[in-house]
Amino acid sequence: MADQPDAPHSAVRGTEIARVLARRGYRHVRSLVRDRLGGLRPPEPRGAGELRRALPDLRPAYVKLGQLLSTRADLLPEGYAHELSKLQAQVPTVPYSEVRATIRAELHRPVEEAFAAVDPVPLAAASIGQVHVAELHDGREVVVKVRRPDVARLVEADLHLFDRVAQVIAVLSRRTRDRLDPEGLAEEFATTLRRECDYLVEASVADRLAALFEASGQPVHIPAIHHDLSSSGVLTMDRVRGIRLDDVE
Repeated sequence: MADQPDAPHSAVRGTEIARVLARRGYRHVRSLVRDRLGGLRPPEPRGAGELRRALPDLRPAYVKLGQLLSTRADLLPEGYAHELSKLQAQVPTVPYSEVRATIRAELHRPVEEAFAAVDPVPLAAASIGQVHVAELHDGREVVVKVRRPDVARLVEADLHLFDRVAQVIAVLSRRTRDRLDPEGLAEEFATTLRRECDYLVEASVADRLAALFEASGQPVHIPAIHHDLSSSGVLTMDRVRGIRLDDVE
């Protein structure tokens, strides 16, 4: 079970969120009014764009929430799902100096000892971590997923706030409670996000999938996990080139 956020940290996090909302909130409301008065149609209403730009400022849990909402057009005004879907690929990166520090702390050895080379330019970035191409000392090419600094503590503080907000919504709006079950959604979101913050869970799932597909004889390749170069905050696996599922052409 994940550690509960201490009260001082939760209070500080609440203040950070309030500052972002105060800075971004005015722009968001102004954009919503312009959308309404100007009759701007999807797929890019200004209000949705301001919301999408605000979420990375609020950091991981909110980016993840935006990504989740982008798949639920039934819950959002028209055009918002399209705009929030950009969060799937447009997330700010972490400086390589911080990536190196995380690898060293997680693997308990210098980066040069763990890998022959690591590309400082990230291959991809997500709300929880980012991926770098690396080379092992035997010449094999791998990818290394590195969790963002302090992300676990930030996520715990935010999930605590989400839970409190869900409780308030459930009390104030019976219609919303009956239709959406906000407390249940908050609990499910928390469970999923905590698992995503622990790369050892992902490594275990990958191992199980690889064993199942091998046993079934299905031609599905799961990249091999390098457990000696993995931890809860770093995941190293063979590099496999392919095509994104959303690249239809």
